[in-house]
Amino acid sequence: MQLISIPGTLVKQSNEVVRSAKIDMGSPTAANVLFGLIACINTDDPDFQPLYKVKYADFFPGHTDKVTYSRAVEVCQSLTSTRVDIETYDETKKNNKSGGRKYRGLPFFTEIIYDDGYVYASFNPKLRPHLLNLRKNFTMVEFQAMAKMESLYSKGMLQVIQSWAGLSEYTIPLVDLQDWLDVPDGYRRDFTRFRTRVLEQAKKELKRHAGIIFDFQPKKTGKKVTHIRFILTRKKAVETSSEAQKAKEARRKAINNARFQKALACSTKKDGDCTEKDNKPVICKICADFNFCESIKKTLKNDS
Repeated sequence: MQLISIPGTLVKQSNEVVRSAKIDMGSPTAANVLFGLIACINTDDPDFQPLYKVKYADFFPGHTDKVTYSRAVEVCQSLTSTRVDIETYDETKKNNKSGGRKYRGLPFFTEIIYDDGYVYASFNPKLRPHLLNLRKNFTMVEFQAMAKMESLYSKGMLQVIQSWAGLSEYTIPLVDLQDWLDVPDGYRRDFTRFRTRVLEQAKKELKRHAGIIFDFQPKKTGKKVTHIRFILTRKKAVETSSEAQKAKEARRKAINNARFQKALACSTKKDGDCTEKDNKPVICKICADFNFCESIKKTLKNDS
């Protein structure tokens, strides 16, 4: 069973999840673990690995007093309930009972395990279109920048702003933004609180941790704020830093090593007889490239 545990590069998700979904993450720590697990995914893989793992203590650098079993279990329980809520609207069905609206809920994980200081996770296969083989309409953020942010809403704002990467300004309906960030009713009723606790806080944290500088302008319809106009005055390019590149290379080496071991184990199990190539093509290719079968046959012949 292959385990990958190298978060620290990029968190890559479809724009549908970032813009149309409400992710219940429970707490900032649970959010960091969630995004750390997403950052472990090799987005070029055709499918998820059976399990991914991250070291729980890595999310508390310099604060080992916070690494306790009970707290880790609380975070894992929060992760087990983490889901993506996607609501869509079909104009052609606006006269039906739901007014053309459709709801779809997707749990993020099928299993969460905490054991010996590590969090193990299996992703829901139905999230493949949102986390794997993303070629367009996706959002990338640096995991380390997101992990440093204290506010859940700042983490969400970072994703929302990056989902429009390349644009210097754009306008978002206030209700949509509040839905994406899943803010409480009190923030929805009182725009001043939403402005102070969410927008202003995110403005500070994105500048400090992600190098993103933005301003915003509330837009009113009548006397009520209904839209927010965002203006980006400077944005740090979302590219892998030297540290991220090293982590990415380490992850590739880990994947290649695991494939190498699988190819060797397969040819050994078959005593070098691979007339029936029933493994994955990439494993069979490695076996052929390194002449595993021929080497094993020679070894067996010499031993006899």
